[in-house]
Amino acid sequence: MSTDFLSNDDLAAGPLHRIEASFEALNARIARLAIGLGVPLDQDQHIQAVLSSPHPLGNADPHHVRHWTELRGLLVLRYGMEKNYAEQIGADTLRQILTDAEEHLAMEGFKPGADGLRLTQLFGKA
Repeated sequence: MSTDFLSNDDLAAGPLHRIEASFEALNARIARLAIGLGVPLDQDQHIQAVLSSPHPLGNADPHHVRHWTELRGLLVLRYGMEKNYAEQIGADTLRQILTDAEEHLAMEGFKPGADGLRLTQLFGKA
């Protein structure tokens, strides 16, 4: 199939949609883990507590520990992705991708902040 008639924006849309889908899936998994563990991620101190504690407080169940470790790893992964994509595609494009991903999470029924992502804190006021 010839792509002569496609603009540069059309050609870039595929990778950008994949980036958005990746963030949607990642944020949904983070939110599900946090909800399942009973860990709110709506404030910085809650996120800091997850990142600074290698083991969940008060629960040594192996299943719980595995989910805690996964949550910590996914939060770190997301921060790395945000940094890398901000450098690669620019902060404005990343902001739009993350905004769209958060809107999709809200449509799935997740409360704002369930995944620990606060766009206004990350990018400032829109």
